[in-house]
Amino acid sequence: MGGFSRTSDDYLGLVGSTSSLLASFLLALVWVFGPDGRDRPEGRWIWLVAVDLVVFLDLTLVGASWVLINRYLLPILPVIAVVAAQAIQPHLDGLTSRGRFFQPALVLGSLLVAPAAAFMLYSALAKPAGWDFRALLDGVLVPIAICMLMGWLALGTKRNPLSAAVVMLCVGVMTMPAGIQNARYVLSSELSRDSLNRYVPFELFKDQIACLPGKILISESIFARERTLSRGQQSSCWMFNLCFGCNLEQAAFTFSPSALDVLEDRYQFAFLDEHDMKELRGTSGAAEQLAASYRVLRDEHQRFYLLILKP
Repeated sequence: MGGFSRTSDDYLGLVGSTSSLLASFLLALVWVFGPDGRDRPEGRWIWLVAVDLVVFLDLTLVGASWVLINRYLLPILPVIAVVAAQAIQPHLDGLTSRGRFFQPALVLGSLLVAPAAAFMLYSALAKPAGWDFRALLDGVLVPIAICMLMGWLALGTKRNPLSAAVVMLCVGVMTMPAGIQNARYVLSSELSRDSLNRYVPFELFKDQIACLPGKILISESIFARERTLSRGQQSSCWMFNLCFGCNLEQAAFTFSPSALDVLEDRYQFAFLDEHDMKELRGTSGAAEQLAASYRVLRDEHQRFYLLILKP
């Protein structure tokens, strides 16, 4: 294969990485290959989107040196979501004759009943047995809901209020993991602090940083000890560009395991922490060389240091 490299990733596992995503793909297949899809003009070509995805993921596995990640599926998600909705829409279409507000009331009611029933089941049976709610949801309720919904649609059940209620109840259960996860990211102050903390050194020294040509060194210990800035050279680059509106290339950034590397080259900026500075001060001759080459700034708590190259 020459310069190509293979990975051992399973893209079917990626598609099934979350219950909501797996259910959407299955619903899309139900509609595309079912009578409702075949009888419509768009159903004759929409399946090509799934084929294109499979081809793309295959080429990624065979011809790329990186691994599969969730964002590779992002371009197809809007199409999958729209097509998946077509599989359950016929079960709701017949309800409009019963009143303008009946259909949305049924949808909203079913989506509210699903979490209420899940919590009642958890409190009555799962919690006394030592189960975690998320384990009950992912390991029992969601698989049952997916299988029940696919079976209900495959049997071609009569489209009436009962059918619509069953469909929406299953959808409500299937979307609970994604809803809980999204709510956790929005409502959790701890997660918000973790996200903001990654940019602390940039925020502290923002008035001293400019988009100048030159190299930038970022100490590995800033992430390892302070959990901030980045995990590697690539993320250091885009975080810096995002914060300061720069367009620096990745090659301009060095992700260094040792603070002494700042003395081996001329870096326009260097981000260090207190442990790096102790290493420099404890090395013979390093403190003098540092003072001669860089202007050293520190935050009031002496956690982070910014080194600026002297003219």
